[in-house]
Amino acid sequence: LSTHPSLASLLTLPAAHVHTLTLAMAITQGNGAICDSRPHGEGPAAVLAIGTANPSGTIVPQDEFTEQFFRVSKSNHLTDLKGKLKRICNKTGIEKRHFHLTEEVLLAHPEFLDRELPSLDARINMVATAVPKLAESAALKAIAEWGRPATDITHLVFSTYSGCRAPSADLELATLLKLRPTVSRTILSLHGLLLRRRPGSAAGQGARREQPRRARAGGLRRDHHVCFAGPDGSNLVGHALFGDGAGVTIVGAGPFAGGERPLFEMVSATQTTPEDGARAGMQ
Repeated sequence: LSTHPSLASLLTLPAAHVHTLTLAMAITQGNGAICDSRPHGEGPAAVLAIGTANPSGTIVPQDEFTEQFFRVSKSNHLTDLKGKLKRICNKTGIEKRHFHLTEEVLLAHPEFLDRELPSLDARINMVATAVPKLAESAALKAIAEWGRPATDITHLVFSTYSGCRAPSADLELATLLKLRPTVSRTILSLHGLLLRRRPGSAAGQGARREQPRRARAGGLRRDHHVCFAGPDGSNLVGHALFGDGAGVTIVGAGPFAGGERPLFEMVSATQTTPEDGARAGMQ
Protein backbone atom coordinates (compact mmCIF):
# COMPACT_ATOMS: atom_id res chain seq x y z
CA LEU A 1 0.00 0.00 0.00
CA SER A 2 2.77 2.42 0.84
CA THR A 3 4.04 2.25 -2.77
CA HIS A 4 0.96 4.06 -4.04
CA PRO A 5 1.51 7.85 -3.77
CA SER A 6 -2.01 8.75 -2.63
CA LEU A 7 -2.14 5.97 -0.04
CA ALA A 8 1.39 6.73 1.16
CA SER A 9 0.26 10.26 1.96
CA LEU A 10 -2.67 8.87 3.94
CA LEU A 11 -0.37 6.64 5.99
CA THR A 12 1.56 9.69 7.20
CA LEU A 13 -1.51 11.43 8.63
CA PRO A 14 -1.31 12.43 12.30
CA ALA A 15 -3.03 10.18 14.84
CA ALA A 16 -6.10 12.44 15.05
CA HIS A 17 -6.93 11.58 11.45
CA VAL A 18 -6.24 7.85 11.50
CA HIS A 19 -9.95 7.00 11.75
CA THR A 20 -10.42 8.16 8.15
CA LEU A 21 -8.29 5.25 6.96
CA THR A 22 -11.21 2.88 7.53
CA LEU A 23 -12.92 4.57 4.60
CA ALA A 24 -9.83 4.80 2.41
CA MET A 25 -8.21 1.37 2.66
CA ALA A 26 -7.89 -0.36 -0.71
CA ILE A 27 -5.57 -2.60 -2.70
CA THR A 28 -3.72 -1.68 -5.85
CA GLN A 29 -3.33 -3.57 -9.08
CA GLY A 30 -0.02 -3.77 -10.92
CA ASN A 31 -0.99 -0.77 -13.05
CA GLY A 32 -1.49 1.39 -9.97
CA ALA A 33 -5.31 1.39 -10.15
CA ILE A 34 -7.08 1.24 -6.80
CA CYS A 35 -9.60 -1.59 -6.28
CA ASP A 36 -12.19 -1.72 -3.51
CA SER A 37 -11.53 -4.90 -1.53
CA ARG A 38 -15.05 -5.19 -0.10
CA PRO A 39 -17.39 -7.77 -1.69
CA HIS A 40 -19.90 -6.19 -4.03
CA GLY A 41 -23.57 -7.03 -4.33
CA GLU A 42 -24.56 -9.71 -6.81
CA GLY A 43 -26.66 -8.65 -9.79
CA PRO A 44 -28.74 -5.49 -10.13
CA ALA A 45 -30.22 -3.66 -7.17
CA ALA A 46 -33.82 -4.58 -6.44
CA VAL A 47 -36.76 -3.03 -4.64
CA LEU A 48 -37.59 -5.38 -1.78
CA ALA A 49 -40.52 -3.57 -0.16
CA ILE A 50 -42.69 -0.47 -0.55
CA GLY A 51 -44.62 1.53 2.03
CA THR A 52 -46.75 4.68 1.76
CA ALA A 53 -48.53 6.95 4.21
CA ASN A 54 -50.73 10.04 4.15
CA PRO A 55 -51.73 12.42 6.93
CA SER A 56 -55.21 12.08 8.34
CA GLY A 57 -55.73 15.82 8.86
CA THR A 58 -57.80 16.62 5.78
CA ILE A 59 -58.95 14.48 2.85
CA VAL A 60 -60.44 16.54 0.03
CA PRO A 61 -62.08 15.20 -3.15
CA GLN A 62 -60.51 16.99 -6.11
CA ASP A 63 -63.83 18.29 -7.40
CA GLU A 64 -64.44 20.00 -4.03
CA PHE A 65 -60.98 21.44 -3.50
CA THR A 66 -61.47 24.78 -5.28
CA GLU A 67 -64.57 25.70 -3.28
CA GLN A 68 -62.93 24.74 0.00
CA PHE A 69 -59.64 26.48 -0.79
CA PHE A 70 -61.22 29.80 -1.75
CA ARG A 71 -63.58 29.66 1.23
CA VAL A 72 -60.80 28.94 3.74
CA SER A 73 -58.51 31.59 2.23
CA LYS A 74 -61.37 34.13 2.12
CA SER A 75 -60.78 34.63 -1.58
CA ASN A 76 -64.21 34.01 -3.11
CA HIS A 77 -64.14 37.51 -4.53
CA LEU A 78 -61.32 36.47 -6.91
CA THR A 79 -63.75 34.91 -9.37
CA ASP A 80 -61.35 34.74 -12.32
CA LEU A 81 -58.71 32.86 -10.33
CA LYS A 82 -61.34 30.60 -8.85
CA GLY A 83 -62.63 29.63 -12.29
CA LYS A 84 -59.09 29.02 -13.54
CA LEU A 85 -58.21 26.77 -10.59
CA LYS A 86 -61.41 24.78 -11.04
CA ARG A 87 -60.57 24.14 -14.69
CA ILE A 88 -57.04 23.03 -13.77
CA CYS A 89 -58.34 20.68 -11.07
CA ASN A 90 -60.82 19.11 -13.48
CA LYS A 91 -58.01 18.25 -15.92
CA THR A 92 -55.59 16.67 -13.44
CA GLY A 93 -57.24 13.25 -13.24
CA ILE A 94 -56.75 13.31 -9.46
CA GLU A 95 -59.60 11.90 -7.36
CA LYS A 96 -58.65 13.08 -3.86
CA ARG A 97 -55.77 14.61 -1.93
CA HIS A 98 -54.47 14.42 1.63
CA PHE A 99 -53.31 17.45 3.61
CA HIS A 100 -51.71 17.92 7.00
CA LEU A 101 -53.22 21.37 7.38
CA THR A 102 -56.76 21.55 8.72
CA GLU A 103 -59.12 24.51 8.90
CA GLU A 104 -58.52 24.65 12.66
CA VAL A 105 -54.76 24.95 12.11
CA LEU A 106 -55.26 27.70 9.53
CA LEU A 107 -57.49 29.64 11.94
CA ALA A 108 -54.74 29.39 14.56
CA HIS A 109 -52.10 30.52 12.05
CA PRO A 110 -53.44 33.44 10.00
CA GLU A 111 -49.87 34.10 8.84
CA PHE A 112 -50.15 31.06 6.56
CA LEU A 113 -52.68 32.96 4.46
CA ASP A 114 -51.50 36.56 4.84
CA ARG A 115 -48.34 37.13 2.80
CA GLU A 116 -47.62 40.31 4.74
CA LEU A 117 -47.07 38.34 7.97
CA PRO A 118 -43.89 36.33 8.70
CA SER A 119 -44.65 32.60 8.68
CA LEU A 120 -41.42 30.69 7.98
CA ASP A 121 -40.64 29.83 11.61
CA ALA A 122 -44.15 28.52 12.26
CA ARG A 123 -44.10 26.39 9.11
CA ILE A 124 -40.67 24.92 9.89
CA ASN A 125 -41.61 24.15 13.50
CA MET A 126 -44.73 22.34 12.34
CA VAL A 127 -43.04 20.13 9.75
CA ALA A 128 -40.11 19.39 12.09
CA THR A 129 -42.29 16.82 13.87
CA ALA A 130 -44.88 16.07 11.19
CA VAL A 131 -42.40 15.05 8.48
CA PRO A 132 -40.46 12.39 10.45
CA LYS A 133 -43.67 10.95 11.92
CA LEU A 134 -45.27 10.56 8.50
CA ALA A 135 -42.07 9.03 7.13
CA GLU A 136 -42.03 6.63 10.09
CA SER A 137 -45.56 5.43 9.25
CA ALA A 138 -44.53 4.65 5.67
CA ALA A 139 -41.24 3.07 6.76
CA LEU A 140 -42.90 0.74 9.26
CA LYS A 141 -45.17 -0.59 6.51
CA ALA A 142 -42.19 -1.20 4.22
CA ILE A 143 -40.18 -2.88 6.98
CA ALA A 144 -43.12 -5.15 7.85
CA GLU A 145 -43.42 -6.17 4.18
CA TRP A 146 -39.67 -6.72 3.98
CA GLY A 147 -39.79 -9.10 6.94
CA ARG A 148 -36.46 -8.22 8.52
CA PRO A 149 -35.63 -6.03 11.54
CA ALA A 150 -34.99 -2.33 11.04
CA THR A 151 -31.51 -2.79 12.53
CA ASP A 152 -30.53 -4.64 9.33
CA ILE A 153 -30.81 -1.37 7.40
CA THR A 154 -27.33 -0.11 6.61
CA HIS A 155 -28.05 3.12 4.70
CA LEU A 156 -30.80 5.72 4.85
CA VAL A 157 -31.50 8.08 1.94
CA PHE A 158 -34.09 10.69 2.87
CA SER A 159 -35.53 13.21 0.42
CA THR A 160 -37.97 15.94 1.39
CA TYR A 161 -39.28 19.24 0.13
CA SER A 162 -39.75 20.40 3.72
CA GLY A 163 -36.28 20.06 5.20
CA CYS A 164 -35.09 23.43 6.52
CA ARG A 165 -33.49 22.79 9.89
CA ALA A 166 -30.86 20.88 11.81
CA PRO A 167 -30.84 18.19 13.04
CA SER A 168 -32.56 17.18 9.82
CA ALA A 169 -35.42 14.76 9.29
CA ASP A 170 -33.16 11.82 8.39
CA LEU A 171 -31.68 11.78 11.90
CA GLU A 172 -35.14 12.12 13.46
CA LEU A 173 -36.41 9.18 11.39
CA ALA A 174 -33.39 7.03 12.21
CA THR A 175 -34.11 7.67 15.90
CA LEU A 176 -37.81 6.84 15.57
CA LEU A 177 -37.05 3.57 13.77
CA LYS A 178 -34.24 2.71 16.23
CA LEU A 179 -31.76 2.20 13.40
CA ARG A 180 -28.19 1.35 14.28
CA PRO A 181 -25.98 4.33 15.24
CA THR A 182 -23.66 3.33 12.39
CA VAL A 183 -26.34 3.67 9.69
CA SER A 184 -25.09 5.84 6.82
CA ARG A 185 -27.51 8.76 6.31
CA THR A 186 -28.00 10.97 3.26
CA ILE A 187 -30.43 13.90 3.19
CA LEU A 188 -31.70 15.38 -0.09
CA SER A 189 -33.58 18.62 0.48
CA LEU A 190 -35.68 20.81 -1.79
CA HIS A 191 -35.19 18.73 -4.94
CA GLY A 192 -38.60 19.62 -6.32
CA LEU A 193 -40.00 17.06 -8.76
CA LEU A 194 -36.70 15.13 -8.68
CA LEU A 195 -37.53 14.22 -5.09
CA ARG A 196 -39.30 11.05 -6.27
CA ARG A 197 -36.37 9.80 -8.38
CA ARG A 198 -33.13 10.79 -6.69
CA PRO A 199 -33.53 8.68 -3.50
CA GLY A 200 -34.04 5.51 -5.54
CA SER A 201 -31.13 6.38 -7.80
CA ALA A 202 -28.79 6.96 -4.86
CA ALA A 203 -29.94 3.81 -3.05
CA GLY A 204 -29.73 1.69 -6.18
CA GLN A 205 -26.22 2.80 -7.08
CA GLY A 206 -25.00 2.19 -3.56
CA ALA A 207 -26.70 -1.18 -3.06
CA ARG A 208 -24.49 -2.75 -5.73
CA ARG A 209 -21.23 -1.46 -4.27
CA GLU A 210 -21.02 -3.58 -1.15
CA GLN A 211 -22.77 -6.43 0.59
CA PRO A 212 -24.67 -6.95 2.69
CA ARG A 213 -26.35 -3.62 2.11
CA ARG A 214 -29.99 -2.77 2.59
CA ALA A 215 -30.84 0.84 1.92
CA ARG A 216 -34.06 2.50 2.87
CA ALA A 217 -34.94 5.23 0.39
CA GLY A 218 -37.65 7.65 1.39
CA GLY A 219 -39.33 10.39 -0.58
CA LEU A 220 -41.55 12.81 1.29
CA ARG A 221 -43.61 15.49 -0.34
CA ARG A 222 -45.23 18.25 1.68
CA ASP A 223 -45.45 21.06 -0.85
CA HIS A 224 -48.90 22.08 0.21
CA HIS A 225 -47.84 22.64 3.79
CA VAL A 226 -44.63 24.55 3.18
CA CYS A 227 -45.94 26.61 0.26
CA PHE A 228 -49.56 27.03 1.29
CA ALA A 229 -50.87 30.56 0.80
CA GLY A 230 -53.87 32.34 -0.62
CA PRO A 231 -54.33 32.36 -4.42
CA ASP A 232 -52.39 35.04 -6.29
CA GLY A 233 -52.32 33.75 -9.86
CA SER A 234 -48.79 32.34 -9.70
CA ASN A 235 -49.46 29.34 -7.46
CA LEU A 236 -52.60 27.78 -8.94
CA VAL A 237 -50.92 24.78 -10.56
CA GLY A 238 -49.19 23.82 -7.32
CA HIS A 239 -52.45 24.07 -5.41
CA ALA A 240 -54.19 21.93 -8.03
CA LEU A 241 -51.60 19.13 -8.01
CA PHE A 242 -49.79 18.62 -4.73
CA GLY A 243 -50.69 17.29 -1.31
CA ASP A 244 -48.89 15.68 1.62
CA GLY A 245 -47.60 12.13 1.70
CA ALA A 246 -44.64 9.81 2.16
CA GLY A 247 -43.28 6.90 0.18
CA VAL A 248 -40.58 4.43 1.24
CA THR A 249 -38.71 1.71 -0.63
CA ILE A 250 -36.20 -0.78 0.73
CA VAL A 251 -33.49 -1.49 -1.83
CA GLY A 252 -30.86 -4.20 -1.81
CA ALA A 253 -28.67 -6.37 -4.03
CA GLY A 254 -28.09 -10.11 -3.88
CA PRO A 255 -27.41 -12.47 -2.34
CA PHE A 256 -30.89 -12.22 -0.85
CA ALA A 257 -31.65 -13.62 2.57
CA GLY A 258 -34.42 -16.08 3.27
CA GLY A 259 -37.82 -14.43 2.99
CA GLU A 260 -36.59 -11.49 0.89
CA ARG A 261 -38.62 -11.16 -2.29
CA PRO A 262 -37.38 -8.71 -4.96
CA LEU A 263 -40.33 -6.81 -6.43
CA PHE A 264 -38.52 -4.88 -9.16
CA GLU A 265 -34.98 -4.85 -10.51
CA MET A 266 -33.36 -1.45 -10.94
CA VAL A 267 -31.73 -1.84 -14.35
CA SER A 268 -30.45 1.72 -14.64
CA ALA A 269 -30.34 4.82 -12.44
CA THR A 270 -28.45 7.76 -13.88
CA GLN A 271 -28.59 11.54 -14.03
CA THR A 272 -27.70 13.65 -17.07
CA THR A 273 -27.55 17.43 -17.30
CA PRO A 274 -28.11 18.71 -20.86
CA GLU A 275 -25.60 21.20 -22.19
CA ASP A 276 -28.29 23.53 -23.56
CA GLY A 277 -30.60 25.02 -20.97
CA ALA A 278 -28.79 23.31 -18.11
CA ARG A 279 -29.46 26.14 -15.69
CA ALA A 280 -33.15 26.26 -16.52
CA GLY A 281 -33.43 22.49 -16.14
CA MET A 282 -31.82 22.51 -12.70
CA GLN A 283 -33.95 25.25 -11.18
